[in-house]
Amino acid sequence: MKSCLIAVLTLLAGPVVAWDQASAMPRPEVHGAWPAGTDARSAELRWEEDQVQERYVIENRLPRTLTVTLEALAGPARRTGLLDAHPDGLYTEWRVQWRDRPVVPRQVVRAFLAGQDLTPWLQTLGVDPARALADEAYRQTWSRTTLDQLVRAGAVRTEDASRLPAWSVVQARGWTLQVPPGVSTLQWRYRLRAGVSQRTGDDPALRALAGQHCQALDGPGAEGDVAWRLTELVWPLGVGDLPLPPVRVLGRWHQPSARPLGTWSCQPGVALRDADGARVLSGEVQPLDGRWSLVVAERQEP
Repeated sequence: MKSCLIAVLTLLAGPVVAWDQASAMPRPEVHGAWPAGTDARSAELRWEEDQVQERYVIENRLPRTLTVTLEALAGPARRTGLLDAHPDGLYTEWRVQWRDRPVVPRQVVRAFLAGQDLTPWLQTLGVDPARALADEAYRQTWSRTTLDQLVRAGAVRTEDASRLPAWSVVQARGWTLQVPPGVSTLQWRYRLRAGVSQRTGDDPALRALAGQHCQALDGPGAEGDVAWRLTELVWPLGVGDLPLPPVRVLGRWHQPSARPLGTWSCQPGVALRDADGARVLSGEVQPLDGRWSLVVAERQEP
């Protein structure tokens, strides 16, 4: 029977491990400037298996209704197919509720190349950036003038006749919220995503991660031939530039084949325990620069 040492590392800086599956961001960052007179009264992060809910209670202290616009960019979808064929990268299941009512986002596809937003320029050329990535027949309809401009800008590859674009596309979403006087509730709902990495006990990256953020790996099981599975989550907690109070965290997931031999946490108030065959993480965290990171390390023994 296998046993497993579970280590929960609450990170206050970026991870130092190169993750085999790099999509550790459960949702995109949300940007927006809240008007003066608004405060976050409470914040909560809950997840059950792969379903996540964030809940923010926001107060407008002014006697009039205020307006705030929030925006988010999903991760890049490169030239691997249609946008709707990659829901995992575009967070298509992400749902937003404001004052217990669903909010339908505005959605715009943007094209980026070397960090530059090409969308306005492509619009002047009459080029659909998402369709250009997915549809070779559409690319063949471009005029010689349009193609020459794209090639000169380095926006289209010329290695073959398929005219493959060099840009990536991201899906921008925006929500405009009316904030009446008093208290309102904002909720996000989405599917959990994690970065996963396999390391052995003598891997310098594993030791650096534990040493920088918590403690050195020592004692039983630190041998070089012991395999560790690391699972990383990086939460961009918050709603724009609104300062947050400590965030209540409650996570629950099943690990039927694992038995914990011990746990540790680098931030006081966050604890991991077993309950009814599931792992339960609970406590309060204070995000640093709007983020809270979690690494779960499992030590497998024969």
